[in-house]
Amino acid sequence: MMLDKGVLAIEIVVSREDGGLEARWSLPRFVTFPDMASALRHAELVLAGILSIDPATGEPRYGIL
Repeated sequence: MMLDKGVLAIEIVVSREDGGLEARWSLPRFVTFPDMASALRHAELVLAGILSIDPATGEPRYGIL
């Protein structure tokens, strides 16, 4: 997500295939990035660190970030 001009942050969006749930979650630690390449590299690591999704709330459960 774009915060200010040139400042990026990562937000995880969880949704169900049936459209019944859509929730947005910020990372446990708020980090900003100066460019898209840095944000994408970090996003790949964050997505790889998600172990499961809470079925009731959609909250991601992370391993080590």
